[in-house]
Parts: sequence; structure tokens; C-alpha cells
Amino acid sequence: MHTSVRFCLLTIALGVVSIASASADDQDSGSLRAGMIGLDTSHVIAFTKIFNAEAPAEDVAGVKIVAGYPGGTDIPASADRVE
Repeated sequence: MHTSVRFCLLTIALGVVSIASASADDQDSGSLRAGMIGLDTSHVIAFTKIFNAEAPAEDVAGVKIVAGYPGGTDIPASADRVE
């Protein structure tokens, strides 16, 4: 699978598994807790650093990555990278 396809799939997965915070404080502040499915690429680390930065870019401000699920591809070259 090409890197660009994996990037698109990971981005879609991130959007699908994003959930609004259950606590009133988080809802009032406009924050969004999100998770990722498929932790077998370097994109996971890069995206998490972008979203969880102390001063994130304006377009991702308020989003925090709080969960990850290692499931995803069954391609050995990629699946073997998940610890």
C-alpha cells in the first residue's frame, strides 16, 4: 500500500474515531478528544505531536489524541511494526 493511501486512511480513521469529550469542562472549552486506529506508521507519532503540542496550529487547536488502537492492516511489512 502506498504511503499516500496509508496517510489518507489514517486521516479518515482519525476523523471517524474522534469523539466529543463527555465532561462539561471539555465541552465548554471546545476541546475534542480523539483516538487513532492503526499504529503501524511513523505518521502516528507525527500526528500526535502536532495535535498534542503546547501551542498547536490554529486548525488543530483543542484536539488532543488520547487513545490508540493497534489494529489495522494485515500487511506483514506494516503489521510487524506494531508493538
